[in-house]
Amino acid sequence: MKNDKEKWVNDVLNSMEGSRRAKPSPELFDQILQEIDRPETQVLTMPHWSRIAAVAALLIMGNVFAVQQISQSRYSDLSEVSSSDSDNYMLVSDYKIYE
Repeated sequence: MKNDKEKWVNDVLNSMEGSRRAKPSPELFDQILQEIDRPETQVLTMPHWSRIAAVAALLIMGNVFAVQQISQSRYSDLSEVSSSDSDNYMLVSDYKIYE
């Protein structure tokens, strides 16, 4: 049994005999050097994040305010139109087009 195991190990080790050595692509070394020379990414500190958050909050609040103003002006326009629409509906309902 020990001989079978040793034979198997020797067969596995000798199975690579005659094969060629792997070669990396010619650009690989240059890519590795570029990666090493590339500066590290800049880490934003907390004050930068707080400024960004403050600006984002101001933009969101401004958008909410603008949407509220637009919807209120449209609602007031609709209330004026709805009263005249009810008058027009009464006029139209008097017509009997299909009878």
